[in-house]
Amino acid sequence: MSKEIPEFVRVPASTVRDEMVTYSVRYGAKNFIETGTHYGDTCCHMAATKYFENIFSVELSKTCCDFLEKDFPRLTKSIGVDVSKVRFWKGDSANLLPEMISLVDDRCIFWLDAHISGGVTVCAEDYETPIMTELNIISSHSIKDHVIIIDDIKGCFDSHPAWPDIDEVIAAIKSINPDYLITIKYGILFAEVPNSAPKPLHNGIPNGPITVLEHKK
Repeated sequence: MSKEIPEFVRVPASTVRDEMVTYSVRYGAKNFIETGTHYGDTCCHMAATKYFENIFSVELSKTCCDFLEKDFPRLTKSIGVDVSKVRFWKGDSANLLPEMISLVDDRCIFWLDAHISGGVTVCAEDYETPIMTELNIISSHSIKDHVIIIDDIKGCFDSHPAWPDIDEVIAAIKSINPDYLITIKYGILFAEVPNSAPKPLHNGIPNGPITVLEHKK
């Protein structure tokens, strides 16, 4: 039986990318790892922030990979974006994600978007979306409080045989760390561990709610 599919407010892709940067800064995650590069727009956006130390992405579509190899460097240079920290992998994220995360030992922000969605996008022979495999790979990493963001989560609500049920996805994330807070908006799942966020001072005032009593002499 299918679950009721919630109505998602759609927002521009740039809004989602800006929100991912906000999550990255909040959690001090300077490694951006994407599955499903497409034409590299998200990687370009992240590179333009000059915040990330590593920007890794994997793509299966030959059409997209050819573009990334031949045209992406030229086009990003033409708009003044330094993509020297961007690295692309060609192939299936289910096979290549272990190598990608083995290259980092700090917190990452994962943007999982490696499913078929029409046009030039493709999928592996055995499945349309590698979400569960990707989450299993992330769970094997030594760090258990990465920021995990999954695009087009609507597919997990409508009992599509190629997509896992939303309860399975949430259970997989919670198995990594039961403290994950999961929010679904814009048709996207955001998973974060709030108590893992650094707590810097801003002008001497700690982050978080402050009451008068806390500062009473």
